[in-house]
Amino acid sequence: MLDTSEQGSDMITFLYQRDHDRIATELARRFPAVRPLIAMRDGTLRFEGKCVEANHVRPDIVWITRHVFDENKAELFLDTALSEANVRWVQTFNAGLDTSFRKMKAYGIKFSARAWEAAEKMGLDTSIFQAMLLRGRRLCNSNAMAPAIAEYVMAQVSAEWYPIVAQRSAQAEHRWELTPFREMAKSRWMIFGYGSNGREIARRAQSMGARVTATRRTLTPDAHVDAVVNNAQGLEMLSEMDVVILTFPLSIETADFANNAFFKRMKTGSMLINISRGGLIDDAALLCALDRGAPRIAILDAFRKEPLPAEDPFWAHPAIRLTAHCSWAGDGVLERNDQLFIDNLENFIEGRPLMCEVDSSYF
Repeated sequence: MLDTSEQGSDMITFLYQRDHDRIATELARRFPAVRPLIAMRDGTLRFEGKCVEANHVRPDIVWITRHVFDENKAELFLDTALSEANVRWVQTFNAGLDTSFRKMKAYGIKFSARAWEAAEKMGLDTSIFQAMLLRGRRLCNSNAMAPAIAEYVMAQVSAEWYPIVAQRSAQAEHRWELTPFREMAKSRWMIFGYGSNGREIARRAQSMGARVTATRRTLTPDAHVDAVVNNAQGLEMLSEMDVVILTFPLSIETADFANNAFFKRMKTGSMLINISRGGLIDDAALLCALDRGAPRIAILDAFRKEPLPAEDPFWAHPAIRLTAHCSWAGDGVLERNDQLFIDNLENFIEGRPLMCEVDSSYF
């Protein structure tokens, strides 16, 4: 068994082959004491140029990326982050950290006996990432998706307020036609959950003259919003808002947050946008609200069941614009996520505060 207690100040970092290939040069140049344990695409593990058996090398750091999930390596990385005794820090690509053991079990993820023992003690509805914290790891989520999500929101609002389709139609028919549009300036926006996603949305909306209010637990003022309030105050202000955006994580407190009472407060002709979790919205209540015109439009990128079943009424509803949970899928996300890991690795080695670190208050 090899661990860093035998290697002085060296640190062993567990990462996937595709991710290692992108940063290998910078990793070797800037962090010579960091020794990569690489999960290869073929399922083997390599350490210092040699194949090694699972559990033979104990990592200090685990880096979980989108490729880990997309290429069926999630089981290995999540289990290592939960079970390996030496792990001190986990960096994940996720922004939301509410994925439970129960959900992972439904996806077919098989954890080790040690991980399942922990799950049974904590409860299957416990977030896997919360369990990492409870087992003494430091944990960082990612803000790499936030700029892409913010651009998605701005594009979706623009698509509803600017008559681009009508203008293209007039051009095709050679019609010289005035096409008035609604300006973003002086529109009122409410962002429920002011984290990294909310902040990037607020920056862009405010730059176009929108008046932005955001909710969060701490009411510290922020330069990118006109007011910071709590959720209860935010609900009282719904009747004034043109655009309402849900960005906070799904929890016991936020489940079905957008319910009948919520929609009865919304302004006629307004817009609802959900870029977080489907469970934030009572679907039946939303459908009834759309029929009343408050909101007039719902832009949905997250759903209770994903992929969204073909028979779901959301697909064909004339007031719903839906996308396949891809508001994050900008072409700059991968590079930003890599940079976050590199910067945080330096912070971790130097004993400086970690960016995007979360604690138990997140959950």
